[in-house]
Amino acid sequence: MSDIEKKLEAFLNEFEREGYETGAGLKEDADFTSIYERHSGLFTPETAAAAREDVPAANGRDTLAAFITVNIIDNALKEPMDELLTSELKTLITVQGKEVPFRQAQVLISNEPDPAARREIDTLRRAAQRGLNPMYADLQRRSHLMAMDMGYSDYVNFFQELENLDLTELRTHTRKLLKETEAVYLKLLDSYRTELLPGVAAADLEQCDMAFMRRASHFDSLFPADAMVSATWKTLGAMGVDAEHNPNITLDIEHRDNKSPRAFCSPVKVPDEVYLVIMPHGGADDYNSFMHELGHTLHFAYADPALPVAHRFLGDNSVTEAHAMTMEYLSYCGPWLAWALGKSDTAAYLKFMDFFELYMLRRYSAKLHYEMDLHGGEFSLGECANIYADTLTRATHVQYDADDYLRDVDPHFYCARYLRAWMLRRQIIVALEQKFGEKWFAGPDAGRMLRGLWALGQKEDAEAVSARVGFHTLDMDAIIAHYTDTYA
Repeated sequence: MSDIEKKLEAFLNEFEREGYETGAGLKEDADFTSIYERHSGLFTPETAAAAREDVPAANGRDTLAAFITVNIIDNALKEPMDELLTSELKTLITVQGKEVPFRQAQVLISNEPDPAARREIDTLRRAAQRGLNPMYADLQRRSHLMAMDMGYSDYVNFFQELENLDLTELRTHTRKLLKETEAVYLKLLDSYRTELLPGVAAADLEQCDMAFMRRASHFDSLFPADAMVSATWKTLGAMGVDAEHNPNITLDIEHRDNKSPRAFCSPVKVPDEVYLVIMPHGGADDYNSFMHELGHTLHFAYADPALPVAHRFLGDNSVTEAHAMTMEYLSYCGPWLAWALGKSDTAAYLKFMDFFELYMLRRYSAKLHYEMDLHGGEFSLGECANIYADTLTRATHVQYDADDYLRDVDPHFYCARYLRAWMLRRQIIVALEQKFGEKWFAGPDAGRMLRGLWALGQKEDAEAVSARVGFHTLDMDAIIAHYTDTYA
């Protein structure tokens, strides 16, 4: 291992640990600044150039150099980023006379059945968000300027050149999805709005309503809280994967006020120390989130320890997202619900989850389109607020608010990773079902196949993994066909 690789792994260990402790609510102040300062010599143009010369191609030279280059910007913005994260952790809103952390607002919204009360909480959340937006905007402006200072025409060009990912081609796939699933989506959306959101007219449908709808509390009886972890261990055990007793894996499912409402996986040391963090709030959504993050956890915890650091930590994150989605799929797979939980009356739930996945596909397609405008340099940040609201609203037929135009942006075009992962996940599931039947999760053969994929880490990109499971391209065609054939 080269000296640069050793230094990078030490940085990643510290960075991921800080991300775990901050996201899990174990500390009140984010301190990524000191981590970057301890590793200040790593993120420079000179180090990126040295990586291209000193790191063997087989060790992921290009991936490593790209990561260093992207983090030149993150390193320069470490202090304002820490200030933003700390401000979010300390921001409170007052709901019905009680102060609650800003981060808890989404949990409260998703569990609030009264539309007026949901909107009241969301109004308070958005007011707090407006107070944070100047800090978000400063980070965006500075990152865009730094990308251009490095010689790139704009941040989109910066990302595509470094990551070797064609966002324009992906946007073409998503435009096709939006166009060809429009009629089916509108029919399903209207049906579920009428059923689950009585009193909310189509023109008044807001994002906070979708958060409540996604909570799917009317299906809670299918998902007993005390069976979530045991059913998962049972499944993995049947596949020959003893994750329950794997010392590399730590579950963090305790409630903490400042814990992120968004479940996540922290691969602090791959494969030796991996955390799965979730703040349970009930029902199907818990199972979906837990099993999604479990997919990440398994991918990292069963990666080949002999892989170079670039292939254990970095690479095409579409791959780890596909593995996460593969495990999450079980929570809305009829045969698994019957086998693992003894639930057979699941048709209504499965149709609902099919609809909601289409909503998310359309939402992330719109996010990609918006973020290409945000980062493309053609529009001012002030203009982008309205572009965000308009783009997301038109794609989902749900009212999105301009206040969220910067918060609803994952760093480094991560929305593209999710979209590519949806395409790859469908191929992995098809391969598993064709090889091992609809109950593939109940036997060791599927476990061997998945462990073989997990062991690769992210040495290969999504296209290469697609080829491994018997396909030749990534596109939306199979996803589109599923919805148009099933619901047209």
